[in-house]
Amino acid sequence: MRGVFSAALVRPRAAAVAGRALSLGALAGAIGGASMAAVVARRRPDLGMGPFFAGLAFLGVLALLSARWFLFAHRAVARLGRRPEPSEGEGLSQAARHACLAAEEAFDRGGFSRVAELLGRVPERERSPAMWSLEGRALALAGDPLGADGALERGAASRAERDVLLWRGLQGFPDRIRRLPAMALASGALFLACLGGFVHVSCSALAPDAPQGFDESAFRASRQGAFTFYYHDAAFLGWAAPLAQAALDHDLAFLGLPAGAFAPGSLRVYLCADRAEYRRRAPYDPPWESACADPPRAAVYVHAFAAAHGGRAAFEVTLAHEIGHVCLYRLVGSLPDDWLNEGTADYLGYSFGLDREGVPREAWLQERYFQGLRGRALPFGRFFTQDPHALPSNEVATFYRQGFSVVYMLVEDYGRGPFLAFLRAYARDGGDADRALASTYPTIPDTAALAAVWGVFYPGP
Repeated sequence: MRGVFSAALVRPRAAAVAGRALSLGALAGAIGGASMAAVVARRRPDLGMGPFFAGLAFLGVLALLSARWFLFAHRAVARLGRRPEPSEGEGLSQAARHACLAAEEAFDRGGFSRVAELLGRVPERERSPAMWSLEGRALALAGDPLGADGALERGAASRAERDVLLWRGLQGFPDRIRRLPAMALASGALFLACLGGFVHVSCSALAPDAPQGFDESAFRASRQGAFTFYYHDAAFLGWAAPLAQAALDHDLAFLGLPAGAFAPGSLRVYLCADRAEYRRRAPYDPPWESACADPPRAAVYVHAFAAAHGGRAAFEVTLAHEIGHVCLYRLVGSLPDDWLNEGTADYLGYSFGLDREGVPREAWLQERYFQGLRGRALPFGRFFTQDPHALPSNEVATFYRQGFSVVYMLVEDYGRGPFLAFLRAYARDGGDADRALASTYPTIPDTAALAAVWGVFYPGP
């Protein structure tokens, strides 16, 4: 107790200012953090920053409590420092008045133990409440809470006043009290540091995606046919290169593009060593992504983990899917609707991977893939305009399945030719899916009708 009282006595204004600053900072940080957390959670649900927000809130509470400790210390010391003046009392003997004057001077000089000694020379029958109050304050500051409590009580101090003066709630934690100033400052500094990190991460999350500046000099390069492969591991290249060529041939054939649609070496495939390198280099990076394509640059990014995860077939599907994005861009340009873009790429990927592995496509998809839509399909009003990067992680797989199922239905049940005509009409009409459907499918005049037809093929549970 004496340590914190002494610290507050030496710099009482500093203690008060520190307490108020920490209180206001913690409050402002909590409000600002909660507001920014709401914005980040709404705009970037893929980040999964819940634990970080919880830790920030905990540190804010800790800083607020520490600030209150500072303020409480300042108030208690201020009350202790309001010294009574028993020498001004009436009816004092000369000896008692001299003792009171000496005690008051000793109190002002910080000689708290000396105060109790001087006042002890005054007979109890001559003591006034002001003397007992002065002695109690001096004993409290000298580190004798029991003696101080008794003196204050005899000086007619109220229980509430004695509790504040003695800081009774902290008497059982002398070591913690001595460390109070350091604890408060450390917790406040930690809170501010974490708040700064949170603001940095949040601003980065909300900022527009910046170009990655892909450094091709960090790879070895191998030009094979229409591809230029950038790689580290020759074994990975030897396995992935034939698959990429076969996937390209498959996707070009389905879309009706000529075999020479891409000039030699113009289609770039980056074979990253691992997930960490992929995250650093790829232009997009939601946590659920295992590969991506940049169609305008005719570039595909994939990493070695994707080759092992789920086996050979999974990598074949992934590679054909991403190359499909590039081929689709070459056919019709950019597709504003993500359901159509991803659904078509999924169709190309799964048809290539499953057929290559000899898996019965229709049976496998109905039993193992589209079954995941039962009771989980997204409302079509939202689905047709949804960007999967803005979805919560647990809805991304549903979006891809649903997009694939719509394209699968159009291709398998209405034919490849009408679907390709629909894609060309969609590109010609500036991405107007309703007009493209009406001009291609007489029985499906718009997306509302498309959703109704899909419900016949994929009814709910």
